Amino acid sequence: MVNRIKRTARLCAGMLLAVLFLGILPIGSLTVGAEAAVLLGDGTYRIPIRYDIRMGADSFTSTATVEVLNGRYYLTVGYSSSIGYLRLNAGDAEVGKTTEQETPWTYETYTVSAETLRESLSFSAYINAMGRQTEFSGTLDLSAAEKLSDDVRDLGERPAEFVPVIVTDAAAEYTLRQGTVLRLPEATATLGAETCEVTVRVFCGETEQPITDGKLTPEQIGTYTVLYRAESERYRTSLGNNTFTEYRVTIHAVTGENETVRSEDPNGVLPTGTYLLAGRMTDTSAGYAAVAERMKTVADLFEVYTVELLDSEGEAVTAAGDFVLYFRADACFDRTKARVWRVEEDGSLTELECEGWGRYIKATTDRGGTYIVGVPGVAFRMPMWGYLLMLVGVLVVVLAVVFGIVRHARRSHRSRRKQSSGPR
Repeated sequence: MVNRIKRTARLCAGMLLAVLFLGILPIGSLTVGAEAAVLLGDGTYRIPIRYDIRMGADSFTSTATVEVLNGRYYLTVGYSSSIGYLRLNAGDAEVGKTTEQETPWTYETYTVSAETLRESLSFSAYINAMGRQTEFSGTLDLSAAEKLSDDVRDLGERPAEFVPVIVTDAAAEYTLRQGTVLRLPEATATLGAETCEVTVRVFCGETEQPITDGKLTPEQIGTYTVLYRAESERYRTSLGNNTFTEYRVTIHAVTGENETVRSEDPNGVLPTGTYLLAGRMTDTSAGYAAVAERMKTVADLFEVYTVELLDSEGEAVTAAGDFVLYFRADACFDRTKARVWRVEEDGSLTELECEGWGRYIKATTDRGGTYIVGVPGVAFRMPMWGYLLMLVGVLVVVLAVVFGIVRHARRSHRSRRKQSSGPR
């Protein structure tokens, strides 16, 4: 009986140690050498993929889809809503991709080479629960590829393997008065070490609008789309065209005041005729990532705005003192707790005097720039060592219980032996 208990205790302890080490050590990737990889013909395949990420592997699809068409390879992986974003890294270059949303999952389809499929894939992902970006790799088990179809999805023109990266200070969305002059923000683009030309076009509906000396004058009420496009001849799309990237900015031309950010000049510090060009930045806007990095220890709930002071010709003007800005923040923001920060040129944050004002948050400042409106507070996120301590604690408790059971069994056994060897 005692031997059986001992064996059971050893087995339990061994299993717990195995679980502990599996939790602590990175999950190993199943590496398949190039010699084991099969040459995939045209069609759609389902292939197991392993990630060497310590926690959160269940937030990514355990199988990948690979589509092959005319010698081109398209890799699709998915991630759940617990992931902020996912990127396939390729050094200084940006991998061409398309994105599809099937709530709560997002699927990214990357254009890759056959060599990339055989190698360890390098990913970057933002883990919402941890509040930070993490790097990890994934490996496809090509030897276990299962062919699903001889066809591939019709997604129209698919991007090239690598695409240019556009950098601009333009926000994703602006609101301005009809008939005012807007100097369109400049943009640059690169593809690795190559500098790519950026073209700019503006449309209102299907009608292209004139751009004069880099300026746009919305003559009618409505929504305008500014299209930035960069191309390169180094790579080709699925249709044989130059590789390209597009970035869109939406402009709402209205009759009244800017509804996103309004201004008030009680001290007369703004030049006559000054108007406000304001927009809301999103995670696709250049500079947003740097702001989000600054805010991760300040507030989980925030919005980012750009504010420019312009004259009637669309040129920047300078305020001679303090004036007032009204930010139309998200309706879920508690106006009694909301704060406003200005992002300085060195990236630091300056908190401004502010107060709730109906739908708006009112703040005093003396310049344009990038502003953040948010509610202070960051949800607690368990660090990695915290999870390890929890595992160690569970192990200690279970081992203590097992030890107590064994000790009790030994005492009971000795007691029975004494009773059986006593006087009869």
